[in-house]
Amino acid sequence: MIKSQLPRNKVALYLFIAGVAGVASGLLLGLWHPIVKKIWSSSFVLASSGVCFLLLALFYWIIDVKGVHKWALLFKIIGMNAITAYVLSHVFNFSEIADFVLYGLKQYAGDYYWMITVIGGSGLLIFLLQQLYKHKIFIKV
Repeated sequence: MIKSQLPRNKVALYLFIAGVAGVASGLLLGLWHPIVKKIWSSSFVLASSGVCFLLLALFYWIIDVKGVHKWALLFKIIGMNAITAYVLSHVFNFSEIADFVLYGLKQYAGDYYWMITVIGGSGLLIFLLQQLYKHKIFIKV
């Protein structure tokens, strides 16, 4: 639907309607079948899908209809090489690499050191993805 020839406002509206319908049907079905994430009940699937459609409609409206997209550059960088990010994060432990580089901060950070290594590892991965984006290298399957 997003790549259709429909006007962008209508696409955003249809996505919004689908989201509201999903949330409403999930909540309504939740009266008979509880919304349980752990077992992926049908009411949970409908409600969570509806929320996803609402978020998609919101971001589609902000970015594609209104043209406000500078704030989304980080998401674009990650999204253009999402498979690369996934594979790299399973091949390399970026938190351990950050731990190796930032180990001197451990005595000062105390209990929050783990958060510094996670942020450092994520920053390293995003830096690599940004370099790929900058050189227009997009790895696809």
